Amino acid sequence: MNQARALHDAVYANDVTLLRQLISRGYSVNSATEDLVQPLHTACFHGHLECVRLLIDNGAEVNARNIDCATPLCDAASSGHNDCVKLLLKNGANVNPPLLLTSPLHEAAIMDQWKTVELLTQNGAILNSSDCHFGTPLHATASQGGIKSAEMLLRAGASVNAIKSHKTALHDAASREDCDFISLLLEHGANPTAKDNSGNKPSDLVSNQESPARDLLLHAESKLGQSN
Repeated sequence: MNQARALHDAVYANDVTLLRQLISRGYSVNSATEDLVQPLHTACFHGHLECVRLLIDNGAEVNARNIDCATPLCDAASSGHNDCVKLLLKNGANVNPPLLLTSPLHEAAIMDQWKTVELLTQNGAILNSSDCHFGTPLHATASQGGIKSAEMLLRAGASVNAIKSHKTALHDAASREDCDFISLLLEHGANPTAKDNSGNKPSDLVSNQESPARDLLLHAESKLGQSN
C-alpha cells in the first residue's frame, strides 16, 4: 500500500492512533492521490477534527489544491464542518484563495451551509467574487435554492444585482419559479427589468405563464415603472 492510500484510509476511518503511527514512520502528510487529494482534504471533508489537527501539526499544506482546485478549506466549507474551518483559518488557510474554479464561500453557498457562509464572511471572504460555473456566491444560492445562505450573503453586503453573463441572481431564482427566493431578492433591491445576454428579463424565464412567480415579477416590474 502506498503512503497516500495508507494515510487516506486512516483519515477516512478517523483513526487518529493509526494516523499518528504512520506519520511517525515517516509517511508524508502531503502524500496525494492521482486527483491531488491530500489527507487534509479528506479529513476536512469528513469533519475529522483531530485528524485535521494532527496533520496540520505535522506540516500539512493548509492551502493545497486538488485537481478541481479546491483547498481543504473548500472541503470543510462544503460540508459545514465549522470546527475544521476555524482551525484551518487559525493555521493560515486562505479564506480567499486565488480563484480558479471555486472558493470556500462558493462551496458553502452551493450546499446552503449558511452557518459556514456566515463564518467565512466574518473572516473576510470576498462576497462578490465570480467563479466560472455559477457567478458570485449569491448566484450559486439562487441556482440551488439555498435561501438561508442568500440571507446571510445579503446581510453581509453581497451585491444583489451582480451579473454573470449579464444574468443576475434574480434570473436564477425566476428560472426555478422560487417565490420565496424572488421575494427575498426583490426586498433587497434586485432589478426585475435586468436583461441577461439573451435579452431576457427574469419574468421571461418563468416557463409557466400562470405561475405565481411570474405574477410576482411582473408586479415588481410595474412598480418600478411607476416609480420612474
